[in-house]
Amino acid sequence: MVIDEIIKAYREESLRIAAQYGAYNVRVFGSVARGEAKPDSDVVKRCFCKPQ
Repeated sequence: MVIDEIIKAYREESLRIAAQYGAYNVRVFGSVARGEAKPDSDVVKRCFCKPQ
């Protein structure tokens, strides 16, 4: 499975978990976002959290 397929496969689960913890605006960044990912690249996500 290539990185794009992995991101798509786990998208809904990632968003569900983020929402469960009050996180929003989940974004992929780094080499994956730039289209420069290699098979051993990490998928790095960033999000914001609502203040408690």
